[in-house]
Amino acid sequence: MTVEAGPKYFLRPGDQASEFVFFLSSGSDVVTERDLFDAMVRTTNDQFRLRGDPSRRFNLVVDRWELDAPRRNQTWLNEEFVRRAASAHCTVVLLSADIRPGTLEELEAVLAEPSVQLAVLWMKPLGAQAV
Repeated sequence: MTVEAGPKYFLRPGDQASEFVFFLSSGSDVVTERDLFDAMVRTTNDQFRLRGDPSRRFNLVVDRWELDAPRRNQTWLNEEFVRRAASAHCTVVLLSADIRPGTLEELEAVLAEPSVQLAVLWMKPLGAQAV
């Protein structure tokens, strides 16, 4: 009688894929715009996944600071977000009314990191009248 050791897997091993991270930096005044950007990236990722070249697999991922679990900590809480903004492939900064201190710190860190692409979008709040 032969006994097999180790776990049995129901799925075959996963495919190798490159991951490209967009860190989304913004204040809490642009939640709707963050959601729209996130949905756009997810939709684009799904289209490439479904119709893309199987020999060049990649995933587009949005890293959103507000999805982190809250932490109680005596150090400046934005340090982790600054690190993630500066290590992403692209940091996207969404602005509306002003630049808040945490967003400014992330922006300055990315400007000091030449390998990270940066996109800054300053927009009127949704529903604002054109002048």
